[in-house]
Amino acid sequence: MALPTLTAVAQWASIAMPTLYAGITFQYSLTMHHLARTSPTPKLLARQWLALYQQGPRWVPPLINTAVLSNLFLAFYAVQTASQKYLHLLAAALSFSILPMTFVYFEPGINGACKWKAGLLLSREDGFEMAEGGMNNRIGVSVGRHSANEGARRWAEGVEMEALVVAWAGRNHGRWVLGVVAGVVSFWASRGG
Repeated sequence: MALPTLTAVAQWASIAMPTLYAGITFQYSLTMHHLARTSPTPKLLARQWLALYQQGPRWVPPLINTAVLSNLFLAFYAVQTASQKYLHLLAAALSFSILPMTFVYFEPGINGACKWKAGLLLSREDGFEMAEGGMNNRIGVSVGRHSANEGARRWAEGVEMEALVVAWAGRNHGRWVLGVVAGVVSFWASRGG
């Protein structure tokens, strides 16, 4: 593929991928907030949240990684001004920041609390089984393992599933905002900075 074509594809991906991530994440937040208010039982809400949460590894890494790599390609290999280079680096950093935010803040906190509460509400008969230890040595954080720290576990034990899911949806809004900002910065850089 010729460099101008590759550059055009990278420009498209650097804008589209974080924006698509933002749209899906925004919709997840809205959906879970609505379900928290309308789900007939805490047990059903736990299953609904868990099903949605466990979809993340299927679509988040491909979108985020494509956005980061596209911006890095544009910053280091596409002909551009210094301003464009720094804007693409900023967009790459913004996109990438979603992953450590998830692993360091969400997993031991709100994600872990929701998984812990789901474990308290659901049983093997419900199809729920989650191992201890949030880190899977082969792939990092696992959606199939408990990851809550002690504070998150105590919090989960003291509140209803609805409150946890509403808190999750509220915090999740921060992640889609990062995606939008990364897409806008990429667009601005691609337009000439």
